[in-house]
Amino acid sequence: MDADMRRVATHVPLQYVLGSAGFMGHTLEVDGRVLIPRPETEEVVENILAIFDRDPIGDGLMADVGAGSGAIAIALAARLPGVHLIACDISRDALAVAGSNIAVAGLRGRVHLLTADLLAWCRSRSLNCIVANLPYIPTNTWKGLPAHIRDHEPRLALDGGVDGLDIVRRLVSQAAICLRPGGHIVLEIDPSQSGAVNAALAGSFAEIRIIKDMCGRERIAVARLRGST
Repeated sequence: MDADMRRVATHVPLQYVLGSAGFMGHTLEVDGRVLIPRPETEEVVENILAIFDRDPIGDGLMADVGAGSGAIAIALAARLPGVHLIACDISRDALAVAGSNIAVAGLRGRVHLLTADLLAWCRSRSLNCIVANLPYIPTNTWKGLPAHIRDHEPRLALDGGVDGLDIVRRLVSQAAICLRPGGHIVLEIDPSQSGAVNAALAGSFAEIRIIKDMCGRERIAVARLRGST
């Protein structure tokens, strides 16, 4: 216990010290290989569930891009029994954690892991929905982050390039090819990026909505690919 308290005193996140974090009723293994799931990301999941309530698509294929600990994929698979998910990440270390969490949740047959750079693996018009919590922190703000984030959470999962949107823009471009017409993309974003994300989506997507989180910050972008289903 004393050793754990010393780790917390040096800004190691409590979830890493405990080795677990809660997310939408699931207890997930977490360590320095993956981001700690946050309440804002639960709101991303809730917005996807709302989409499926309004517009059921039956059996379908969904991609969780930048899956990390598997939190989003696990929560969605548990609530959407007709959906199969590809949980992809460029980090093999992160996917090792996700694999453990998926097994504990009893979802091995429903959530499939893939080491990949975004949607490089995806066939054209094969997905009904894409969800992503990608790196969106601008590189030049890295040193100013709180120590518990900067020194302990994986930079690969946080640093989004010059303006924070390098990876998000790449995904949006790929999503326009991989989604079926009428399919949705749902992104967690930084509130300061809502205008830029809207502009990136406007080229191929319609019905773009920027949704505020529980604290009133513009945190979630939702859009539908143009065309009929």
